[in-house]
Formats: sequence, C-alpha cells, structure tokens
Amino acid sequence: MKRLTLIFALLLSLPLSAFSWGSQGHEMVASMAYRLLDRETKQKLMDWMGTTTLPQMATWMDDVKSKRKYDYMKSWHYINMDKGAAWKPSKEADIINALSQVTTELRYINQMDSEAVKTDLMVLVHLMGDLGQPLHCGYASDKGGNTVKAVVDGREYDLHSLWDEGIIRELPIHITDCAEYYNTISPYEIMLIKKGSYVDWMNESRALLPEVYNYTADQITPEYLKKNRKVIISQLVNSAIRLADILQTVLKSEPPPGPKKPSVRP
Repeated sequence: MKRLTLIFALLLSLPLSAFSWGSQGHEMVASMAYRLLDRETKQKLMDWMGTTTLPQMATWMDDVKSKRKYDYMKSWHYINMDKGAAWKPSKEADIINALSQVTTELRYINQMDSEAVKTDLMVLVHLMGDLGQPLHCGYASDKGGNTVKAVVDGREYDLHSLWDEGIIRELPIHITDCAEYYNTISPYEIMLIKKGSYVDWMNESRALLPEVYNYTADQITPEYLKKNRKVIISQLVNSAIRLADILQTVLKSEPPPGPKKPSVRP
C-alpha cells in the first residue's frame, strides 16, 4: 500500500483556519479520517448518510446538546476518574461504554433501522475525537479541568476549554500542521496507532494529564503552549487514523451468528 502523501496534499487545499477540539477540531479529525477510507467504505458511508458528510456528522453530538431529548447523551462525551485510579468495567453512561455500545450495534448494521445507523455513526465519529482530548478522560475532582483556571496573556480560560480550543487558537495550529505530521509517520507506526481498545486509548490520553497540569499560578507560558502543540497535533492525527480504521471495519461488517445484541439506549 503506497503512502498517502498525495491524499494529504489534498488537505493543503482546505482553508487554513485554525482547528480545535471544538466544532472545527472535530471536523478536522473527520476530514482526515475520510481521506483515509477506501472507495468501498466511502460509498457505504454515503449509502447510509446520504448527503451528510463525515465532518458534519462529527459535530452532531454538540449540535444537539441543547435538546432535552438527547440529555441522556451528555455524559457520553467524557469519563472522569480519580487521579491514579485504574479503569474498571461499569455500567456508567460514559465515553467508553457509549463507544463500546455503538460499535457493538454497528456489527449488525444491515439489520438496523436506518435512523439508528445514522445516530450510531454520528456518535462514533464525535466520540473518537473526544477520546483523544486528555481532559475528556480527566480527573473527577475538577470535572475534567472545568474548574481549573488557566490564563494566557491575560485571556482567561478554564483548563478544559483551553485544551478544547484555546491552545490551537492561541498558537495557532492549522490543518497543514497535522498533514505534515502525518507524513512523518511510518506504515509500521500507523499500524501501532490502530492497535488497542477504547480503554487503551483512554489510558493513552490520561497519561498526558501530568503535563496538561504542569503550569503554575494559573499562568500559561509560551513554553507550555509550544510543548503541548506537538501533543495536540499527535492526538488529532491519531484520532483520525483510528476513526478511519473503525469505520472501515463497521461499514463492511457482517453480523456474527446468534441473536442481535439489544440497544440499551432509551
């Protein structure tokens, strides 16, 4: 399989606006993932989603946050655990269980109602972006950084929003930076990035938390921004690689033998 440098060269033609783990960041992860899909998967995606693009799918969960009928999804965006705690299986409505649930359901994609497929795919695309943001896998004590102050050159954020969008806007980071980084990754490294489970990738994000909190007196320095620029670019690209791999699996899946596993969704 040849390198995808040419494909990512197409990304250079996109507007050079800054992207973040806000809506534009999710769109960037989805845009990169789409360009990694093979032709068959792209066609299957279109068959299910019609004219709705992968970047549009990526922001749906945030778009519907204000609608009460989707309140049950609010806790799906994250998992907060005590510092030093290890993940244990639970029935909590968190990002790990939400991703596991929709992935299981999509194994039966050809037996599902079309609207259920669309919803599951939009949840999958969005949460794969969230999983790569360290503070979506943060500490329970400060609600994933939401109660921690961070000031950049007089501009005040909470730490979570700084990592969601602030750092990328402050530097800024462009999609071209991610494309350039992708082209430095070897095929072997890409294979390793794809390996693992949702829990493994959550732990990978949590391992970054000591450096996320590594600043003093609420002040974010230029050195902090520069150091974490590389982290953010890597996490965005890794999320795109993994999302593309999962989509190619679920959109081509044949249901396993036995009865369909029921949805636990309201």
